[in-house]
Amino acid sequence: MEPNKIQENTDKLIPENNATLHLPKNTEPKNNKALLWCLGILAILGIATTITFATLYFVNPATLTSTSTGATTSETTTEPNTKESTPAPATTEITKLLEEKYYFKERDSYFCIGARNLVCGINNFDMDKKIQFIIGHAPEDLYNEEIRSRHMNNPLSYIQNISYDDLNDLFHSYFGSFNDIAKESHAFENSFLIKMEYLPESDSFDIYFKDGLGGTTTVSVFNKVVEVNNNEDGIVATIISVTINNVISSTNEPNSWNKIEGKTVYEMGIPLEDVNKIQESLSAYHFNFVSENNEYKLVSIEKL
Repeated sequence: MEPNKIQENTDKLIPENNATLHLPKNTEPKNNKALLWCLGILAILGIATTITFATLYFVNPATLTSTSTGATTSETTTEPNTKESTPAPATTEITKLLEEKYYFKERDSYFCIGARNLVCGINNFDMDKKIQFIIGHAPEDLYNEEIRSRHMNNPLSYIQNISYDDLNDLFHSYFGSFNDIAKESHAFENSFLIKMEYLPESDSFDIYFKDGLGGTTTVSVFNKVVEVNNNEDGIVATIISVTINNVISSTNEPNSWNKIEGKTVYEMGIPLEDVNKIQESLSAYHFNFVSENNEYKLVSIEKL
């Protein structure tokens, strides 16, 4: 019987024991080449990405951070400062406030007995001057009508009584609520006031006024608000001031030889002494206001 041809052909495909099977070189799988190409492209992309990140880091580190994290970020913004963004009041507005509330006019008579007016205590506007100011401008209905009498030892004075709360509230309305009037007696010098005595039993003050005061003056003070700026608590107004005597006194006779528009004009030179007084009086101040309850209140005056 002939050998099975199918079995014979199969035996030829099986190598002998310990023999090595050699495959043709062109039988390498094609998908291996594709893999190598992909790895090469990824390597190139990795190098390009590294260069890009390095460039961004040195140009703008913030850009690198936002890009590398994959998050969308924006520059940090701070809340706007309301006081800085709000324009300061106009000089005309502060001029009106000073005139209507604080009786500080652009032109005022320099007749001072104490510090009833700001202009009379402007160079040292301390608590003493502030108390004199509010007492000088306190409404009559704040005083106790039943307690008003003449000073027993001085007929040119009289006494009025006012509650501590009323006087202290008046102080806050003008100068802010940072300080309170001390509950103690107080004496005044060179003022329309003599003293005020604190009465614990009634929580009030007896205020001793001088009487019979009066007079006139030819000296005027000229004031001008030149600038207003915002600050942390409110505003600061820059004010210039000069004191001038409206009457010129001289031992020289006036000259009458000059005429203007057909009218004789008498000329008199200002004495050097008076010129020096005007120059010395020229001053600049910072009026510091705090903003409370939607209004500005004067807290201090600083001479520049």
